Amino acid sequence: MRTRLPLWTALTLLLAGCISEGRVGDDPNDGLVDDAKDAALSPPETHEADTDLAEADASGEDADDDATNAGPPCLAALPDMLQFCGVALGDSKAMQVSIEACGGPVTIAKVAFAGPNPEAFALGDDPVGLTLPAGDVATLDVTFTPPAEGVFTAILTIWMAEDLAPLHVPLAAQGGPAEAGTCGSPELYVSEGERVVPQTKLHLDGSQVSASSPDPIAKYEWTVEQPPGAASVIAPSRHHPSPSLEVNVAGVYILHLRVWDQLDNEHYVGWRAVFVIPDQALHVELLWHTPDDLDEADEGPEAGADLDLHFMHPFAEGDWFGDFTTYWFNPAPEWGAMGDKGDDPSLDRDDTDGAGPENLNLAQPEDGLTYLIGVHYWNDHGFGASHATVRVYVHGALAYQASEEMTMLDLCEFATVSWPSGVVSPVGPAPNGTSCTPNVLPPRFRGR
Repeated sequence: MRTRLPLWTALTLLLAGCISEGRVGDDPNDGLVDDAKDAALSPPETHEADTDLAEADASGEDADDDATNAGPPCLAALPDMLQFCGVALGDSKAMQVSIEACGGPVTIAKVAFAGPNPEAFALGDDPVGLTLPAGDVATLDVTFTPPAEGVFTAILTIWMAEDLAPLHVPLAAQGGPAEAGTCGSPELYVSEGERVVPQTKLHLDGSQVSASSPDPIAKYEWTVEQPPGAASVIAPSRHHPSPSLEVNVAGVYILHLRVWDQLDNEHYVGWRAVFVIPDQALHVELLWHTPDDLDEADEGPEAGADLDLHFMHPFAEGDWFGDFTTYWFNPAPEWGAMGDKGDDPSLDRDDTDGAGPENLNLAQPEDGLTYLIGVHYWNDHGFGASHATVRVYVHGALAYQASEEMTMLDLCEFATVSWPSGVVSPVGPAPNGTSCTPNVLPPRFRGR
C-alpha cells in the first residue's frame, strides 16, 4: 500500500482517459414511487488497471488548493471497477485500486469483501486506521485467485470512521483460459454501464457481433445469472439482438451472449457483469417464493401470491396500517421536516402477482429514531404458503437478511433499524429472528 499520490497526478490520468472515478459521501437522491394496488386505491466503462501508479512528490498548487477548499469527507476510487481476465487455475493476479480523500481528511475504519465470491479476492496491506489528508491517495493491491474455472464477482467495501457512506469497488474476474475478447466483451454492450441502482432497465446490444463475424449472424441467445431470489426476464426475447432487462434486486447480474451463423456454427461472444448497488442510505427488499406457484414470473390479476412490505415510524405506535407506516396503501408518506423529501420513505415497487421484489428507499433517515420492518401476507390467491425474505442495505452494503414461512394474513415483524448507527437488529429469537401474528386484517380493508 502506498500513499500520498497528489491529486494533480490523478487528475492527469483522468484527463488522459486511463481511469474513471467513482465518488461517495454525498447525499443520495430520492427514489421513485410506483402505483399502488388498483383495487384498494379506487376510493461507466470498465478498465483493467495493470499499470502500476508511481508515487510522486506532493507538491503543486492543485493539491494545495484542493486541501484548502476541502468539502465534506468522501472517498473516490481510481479506477471505479477492477476486472481480472483469464487467470489460470493455480495462479493469482494482483491489480491496484487507488482511493482518494476527495473532500476533507478521511480515516479508514473497516474494509471487507462481499457479494457472490468474496473468498476469491484478497487485499495486500491492511489499510484500516490509515488517515488520508484531503487530496491524498492510497494505493491498494487486490489479488484474484480463481477457485475454479468461470466468472467470479465480489464488491470491495471501504468504510470511513467519519460515519459516511462507504466506498464500493466492484470486482469481476474470469478463472481459467479466456478466449480473446470474451472477458467483459466490448461486443456485449450495456447502455447503462456496469454499475446501476435497483429498478434500472438495462438496454443490451449484441448487434456489433455481426460486424466482427466472417459470416452473417442467424441467431442470438442471451442468458443471465441473477442474485438469489431475482426473476428478471429478458424482453422481448432472449433471442433478440438488442433486448432489455429490468434489474429490480440488488446484487450482481452476469450476462452471457452466444450467437450462431448461417452455417449453424456457434460462437461464445463473452460475458459482462453488472453490479446493482443501492444508492440510498436505507434500502429494504422483500422477496418471496411460493412453492405451489409453478410460474412466479407470470403477470396478471391473481397470477401469484401477494405479500407486502411494511416500514413503520416510531410514531405509528404499533399501527401497521396507519399514516406512519409505509406500505402499498401509503407508499410515500410525509415524515420528518415538512417539504423535505429526503427524510420521507418511498415504496418504489409493489408486486401483487409474483415473487417480488418490493423495494423501499429512504435517503435521509432521521437521527435518534428506530424504524421497524414487517411483512404482511395480503392474499395467497390459492397458492398457499410462501417463504418471505427481507434484505436490508445500509449505504449500499447488505446489513441484514432473514426468511420466514408465512400463510395468508400472517403479519411478521422482521427487524429494527436504528439511526444514525445503521444497526439492524432482529426482533425475535433465533433461528429466524422474527415475530409473527396470524389472521391480521384491519377493519378498513375488510370486505374488499
